[in-house]
Amino acid sequence: MAALYKIANSFASLMNEDLDPELIIDTVEGIEGEFSDKVESLLAIIKNKTSDAKALKAESDNLSARAKAVNNQIEGIKQYIAHSLKTMDKKKITAGLHTVTIRKPVPVLKIADASKLPIELVDIDTVFKPKTADIKNLLKSGEKIEGATLEDGKESILIK
Repeated sequence: MAALYKIANSFASLMNEDLDPELIIDTVEGIEGEFSDKVESLLAIIKNKTSDAKALKAESDNLSARAKAVNNQIEGIKQYIAHSLKTMDKKKITAGLHTVTIRKPVPVLKIADASKLPIELVDIDTVFKPKTADIKNLLKSGEKIEGATLEDGKESILIK
């Protein structure tokens, strides 16, 4: 089966030739049939690839959830060991090839109200974010807005 673009090019070049109308009709019907068959095959590929993408996304989500659960189990085991060492009033233990030591807690910064901090200890981050939906609606209604225009987006196909 020919490539879709070759079928389309054959159709376009046929329309530019000076041939018998009956011959053109027969040829066009054949080209349209081949074109339709090719599009149907491509749509089947899209359907399969979409299904594959959904399955891969679901598997990715599943694996992420499983990894999170395993990491939670690891953290729980570490806390269990730490609690047990504290209960026995031990700071260090050697178990086979492993050595476990309870470290002194590391200071953790907690900021209750950032607005009360001295200005020299604060980075100010200003973000200008256009209100795209509002701008688009105003441009559609005919208003002129400096710095913004409406342009045609990419064509797309609707598959039913």
